[in-house]
Amino acid sequence: MYRILWAILLCLSAQGAFAETCPPSYRFVDFGREDSDGVLRRGGVIFRAFDENGTRLLLPERSICRAVEEVSKDGRALPIPVVASVGVDLAVAGLDLVDLQLVKYDDSIAEAEANAVLHRETLARPDTVTWRGDSALCVEATNTDRVSCQIVSPYVAIAPLVIYCETGQCQMPVLARDEELAITATWDSDATSSEALAQEIMGKVQEIYDFLEEQI
Repeated sequence: MYRILWAILLCLSAQGAFAETCPPSYRFVDFGREDSDGVLRRGGVIFRAFDENGTRLLLPERSICRAVEEVSKDGRALPIPVVASVGVDLAVAGLDLVDLQLVKYDDSIAEAEANAVLHRETLARPDTVTWRGDSALCVEATNTDRVSCQIVSPYVAIAPLVIYCETGQCQMPVLARDEELAITATWDSDATSSEALAQEIMGKVQEIYDFLEEQI
């Protein structure tokens, strides 16, 4: 269910963004910014699209570029395309995940709030089991395999961060980095208790955060 919702959200984020084919060669991408006149232009968050060995980090088939009036160029005169979303090549990045994307939203905080609704509704139900730690609150509905955990965001808690896990896999639909840029991720889980799951989730989020801090 969450995978379907995630795909819908990602498609909607690119609608009206004048998606176009990304250039064949680039070393950085720009998430762009909207001016006061509502026009998307270059000058947003910059992501370094290669690792310390110079190997390309992004998957072309998972990255969506946007048409803008003008793009910047890097020190090698290569274009810095403006993007709606990018998908990270996990083999190159060395991350133990199933999927990792960065997505530009009109309002990533609102997306994070919407993602937290199901978690909050589950917490309010009587037929649940909850576990509370120092930095996490997890809940499981009785007779289901679905657990959701809200943890403290590494980005100064600007928005709620809720991860949903079911049948051995966890999905983080929206980790808001700022008001517009969000991170989505999926990973396999072998945790057998709520406490272990919370620790696993916090470890994965920290791993993602550390990786992005090197690239942005």
